[in-house]
Amino acid sequence: MPRAQYSTIRIIGGEWRGRKVIFRTLPTLRPTPDRVRETLFNWLSPVIAGSACLDLFAGSGILGLEALSRGAHHVSFVEQEKLTALSIREHLKKFRAEQKGTVFWEESLEWLKKTSEKFDIVFCDPPFQSLLSKDFQIVSCFQQLQISSHLNPNALIYIESPKRLKDLPLPPDWQVYRDKTAGDVRYMLYQV
Repeated sequence: MPRAQYSTIRIIGGEWRGRKVIFRTLPTLRPTPDRVRETLFNWLSPVIAGSACLDLFAGSGILGLEALSRGAHHVSFVEQEKLTALSIREHLKKFRAEQKGTVFWEESLEWLKKTSEKFDIVFCDPPFQSLLSKDFQIVSCFQQLQISSHLNPNALIYIESPKRLKDLPLPPDWQVYRDKTAGDVRYMLYQV
């Protein structure tokens, strides 16, 4: 059996700026690039401090960890791949932030159906292949966020997708707040 390969990405702002996040290299794992994160967190800078966040398809956990580094009150990380979820837990421990982040090893839609948590900011960066194939579960996650009252008033939802994907099946009352592209990535911030 081949040994697992690992990659690293750095936190680019806040208390943990420059700290490395190490994660298993998987075909479905595509951490948000530095340039995109810099723009996203510039957009979020007026509201990130003290916010309750959800990193719904956590992967490496970089979006949620970046949010904590910049002053978010708490982040719930949801990741279906066990070793990847454990890696996020290890980073929270390493950064002495176990009280500020909770990691759930679970499929996103199932977790959304069970939780009663409410959020100010949701990071939604699913594997691109699932978006391109119009995966029913991804669409259902968007709908579940809307119908189950997980979103606080004026909540912001960040979605990352392939640039070539033109239409995302989103709830009609999510309004585009920001929309930008970088290379092959389209990233959008919606407000409810």
